[in-house]
Amino acid sequence: MRSITAFALSTVLVLAASTLTPDALGRRQDDFATPRLIVPSGRPDGALTTYGSRAFTHAGSIGAAAFTPDGTRIMSGGFDRTLRLWDARTGDELQRIVDLFGYAIGGITFCPDPRYVLVSDGANAFGRFDLQEMKPVFRAIAAVDFFAVSADATRIAAFGPASNGIHVHDALTDGRLLRSFPIEKGVARSAAWNPDGKSLAYGRQTKKGHMKYDGAIVFTSMDEEPDVVELPVPDVLFASMTFSPDGTKLIGGATDGSIYVVDTVAKTIITTKKVHEAVVIALRFSPDGKTLAVGSNDAHLSLVDASTFEVVQSIQAHATGVRSIGYSPDGKTIVTGSFDSTLGLWNAETLESTFEAHGHQRPVSCAIEVDADTLVTASYGGDVIVWSKGMQERRTKVMGGFVFQLAYAPQTRTLAAVGQDTFVALWSDAGRGEMRRIEGGEVASLAGAFSQDGTRLAVSFADGTVRVIRVEDGTELYRVTHESKFVQGVVWGPGDQELWTAASTLFCWSGADGKPLRTIESPRAPIQSLKLSPDGHLLAVASADSRVHLYDRASGDEVRAMVAAQGRVKDVAFSPDGRWLVSSAESENDVAIWNVADGSRVNTLTGHEAPTLGLSFSPDGSRLFTSSIDGVTIAWDTGRVTKPR
Repeated sequence: MRSITAFALSTVLVLAASTLTPDALGRRQDDFATPRLIVPSGRPDGALTTYGSRAFTHAGSIGAAAFTPDGTRIMSGGFDRTLRLWDARTGDELQRIVDLFGYAIGGITFCPDPRYVLVSDGANAFGRFDLQEMKPVFRAIAAVDFFAVSADATRIAAFGPASNGIHVHDALTDGRLLRSFPIEKGVARSAAWNPDGKSLAYGRQTKKGHMKYDGAIVFTSMDEEPDVVELPVPDVLFASMTFSPDGTKLIGGATDGSIYVVDTVAKTIITTKKVHEAVVIALRFSPDGKTLAVGSNDAHLSLVDASTFEVVQSIQAHATGVRSIGYSPDGKTIVTGSFDSTLGLWNAETLESTFEAHGHQRPVSCAIEVDADTLVTASYGGDVIVWSKGMQERRTKVMGGFVFQLAYAPQTRTLAAVGQDTFVALWSDAGRGEMRRIEGGEVASLAGAFSQDGTRLAVSFADGTVRVIRVEDGTELYRVTHESKFVQGVVWGPGDQELWTAASTLFCWSGADGKPLRTIESPRAPIQSLKLSPDGHLLAVASADSRVHLYDRASGDEVRAMVAAQGRVKDVAFSPDGRWLVSSAESENDVAIWNVADGSRVNTLTGHEAPTLGLSFSPDGSRLFTSSIDGVTIAWDTGRVTKPR
């Protein structure tokens, strides 16, 4: 997926993949999906508690974010096809508009009359939306890969690799094509309007060989016979552009992480500064013009002094790339939108976070209830939270990368976390004790399971090994090796006599010394998760072939396979009494509940706003915990949700 770029103050870029021409503008309003207005409500039916908050979180990458003109609210749009309105102070979602264009939202620009906002999508549509009537004034299409909006919000420039020029459209009344500026050689990658509206600039790329391009900064006036000035920049491509508020400078964000500063009067490059380690995809000047905020695919946000163009502050703002930036009207707060589906709020001088969400601010990978009062959750942000009676008690930053999974040994109250970093984290007292590390070498850990007596921990690593570690002192007792480097399922058999591992085949090893015992030929598709039924008779496999497979552990025979999703099945879990099996899917928000006895689908849970990652039951089976990319964990009443609907 290509990046979406944000411009200064009144400029928004949107990525698309259109092959339409300007003549395609004739699409009627009725041809678009009908937008639906949603006011978020409370917990879904059957849910007992929600751990964490969905504040400032979408169910997909965020393409654009902007403060409302009065600074009290924030509007954001994302690849989940929603336009969302938030309380800027509390993070509460106030309204949600679904299917404004039937596609991803990539650009948001408020008009001088704050009743209206210009919105563009990621697939050739844009429109003017009435916030008072909550309906479009118009919606139109254009030959686009990107959009740039003029400072007075009356014109939109559409351009990009799918287009052979810059096409200027009316943004005030009906979106009609006003004029076009052909590009004879190459295509436009970025563009920005001069604040005076009399000219624009764009970054052009020209292919010079296999995977090699030259770039150029091109200025063109809006005259009938435009004055065009080109500044060639060999081997450099510009993914973003913005003018300073006074129009005297143009900033180009390059694919190598640099910014190029151009004098717009002399049409010369003043200076070049290396700001980031990856492509600069978001640029925004502060309202007073003294600071330039720069966002990059390296997940960092930086502040650059607009007089010296030196970096004065820099932070890692998100787990993945920063693709949009907005300033509050008073210039005191910055909002960022990211590929990681979250918005960030930052002090515009110090870049300290000004909003702390309740719970995780990244996708929640798993949850384990260690007793009736205590739940432990982990996230793709690398943190682990201990919840006590529904309240956040302790947060620990464990890893720089994702925490994939938690494991718990009730006999010793030892908690373990595996993830992207090259160690396994262990805590005593169910996550409340001091953390210690077991080094794993140079590769990430993928899955882990305690032996039933709690003295040993089996961990799979991304080098294809599963290592059995003595918990007391971290000593490696033995290891087994697989051809596949993605062993994502590890469970102990009854009495710890067997150790089962899963890649695309199920392997059974001696629990005592790791000697191979037998294999079960699974569906020959990558296995995402492996669980053993409480009675030890069944192995449940979450498979990339969209099915949940049940195998007889002793004989190796497949008992049944249930079609659970359109794509990969992500996780499975047995209820403690063995009656129910739940499954989650990598591309679906819903959770399926199955009757183990006959394989029938008992219920489908629809409480999350993004795909569910982790599943677990409470030790007494009364609660089911589902953890999701939407940043929350939901506790469900097992008795209620297992009643057929």
